[in-house]
Amino acid sequence: MAKYLMFNLPHRGNVHPTLAIGQELAARGNVVVYYLAEEFRPVIEMTGVDFRGYASSLPDIHGTTLENPVDLVKQDAIAVLALHLVDECRSLIPQVLADVRDELPDAILYGPLAVWGRIIAHILHIPAIFVHPGYSVDETSFPFDAASMAYLTAQMAQSCQFVDELCADYNVAPFDMQSSFLHEESLIIRCLPDFFRGDGLPDRNSDRFVGPCILPRQEPGFFPLHEIRQKLTLYISLGTLYNNHPEFYNLCFQAFARSSWQVIQAIGSQVSPDRLEPAPKNFFVYPYVPQLDVLERTNVFISHGGINSTMEALYYGVPLVVVPRSPEQMAIARRIVELGLGLALDPDLLDVHTLREAVAQVMSNPVYHMNAQKMQKVVQKSGGSKVAADTITDFVSTSSMSIQYS
Repeated sequence: MAKYLMFNLPHRGNVHPTLAIGQELAARGNVVVYYLAEEFRPVIEMTGVDFRGYASSLPDIHGTTLENPVDLVKQDAIAVLALHLVDECRSLIPQVLADVRDELPDAILYGPLAVWGRIIAHILHIPAIFVHPGYSVDETSFPFDAASMAYLTAQMAQSCQFVDELCADYNVAPFDMQSSFLHEESLIIRCLPDFFRGDGLPDRNSDRFVGPCILPRQEPGFFPLHEIRQKLTLYISLGTLYNNHPEFYNLCFQAFARSSWQVIQAIGSQVSPDRLEPAPKNFFVYPYVPQLDVLERTNVFISHGGINSTMEALYYGVPLVVVPRSPEQMAIARRIVELGLGLALDPDLLDVHTLREAVAQVMSNPVYHMNAQKMQKVVQKSGGSKVAADTITDFVSTSSMSIQYS
């Protein structure tokens, strides 16, 4: 039996895949402790993983509207994000460090941007494992001109200064912010199949592509799943982070009202109902829906192209129409098109006709459905959290002799 501690950014898209791995490790008799903001206590405790709460200093990332990568640079968002992460480290590490030291863990697992997990592992000389649920992108994925790229480089340099100061406080070797985004560790668990990465990632001995780690979950709120009929079903969701787009939801109303589609539309918690037109009679509109149950009944999925939503769609063999906004989503959208799994649309050129025709094309062309069903078999056989747990167990068994706590 081993003991694993987990750290992550308090965001559902990051937490769910890592929690699926934690649940699998706990089911095998290991002790798994997840340190996270208090709002995640219920979902974590339902999995058999121990929860440890702390007071987070991070701002509400759900309220941001910075989705255009050029805007991210112009508004100093990279440097600001780094400063928020460093501030979170300064707040969080003193809250949990003594507790982590007392736990004597065999390894620390941490997720994207959770720099505190990496630093705590370095402070205590504990093996660290990075769990990446998403799709890595590099500088070629960002549509920057030379001036913007130079400005981005300056922001990254400023970010490195923040991290250097933090590392000096804890007497650990400094690392640059770029490596903290890429998370260079001896073991990196990537929660997607090897086939999906395309040319965006180099072959590295530390990478293990285990496939999607899908967590069965109870979405907040009520959704009348019993009312969903066995008919053509279109599912629409922009995920849980960048979903404050009432104009997009109204466009969907206009495109598919009075159609043969039964439409399920998740709008998130940021959009006020008074910003939406009256929902057509063939629509089910809710802040959140049980996505796994809905995908099991879906024919076409209009998505933002987040990696979790994409992997869950492929798990159920559902082709996609993707409307990407962030650099990661754009990279995923390109891969979806390359693999013949659906179509990608430019959100800035979207209108009723374009959206309606894209869905009609994906629905009527059997190639998209055949490709999605082929990928469904690959995804379901990839192993996901079970393979991740096997890999982590093997890694820890070879690392345990070298652990020296400080």
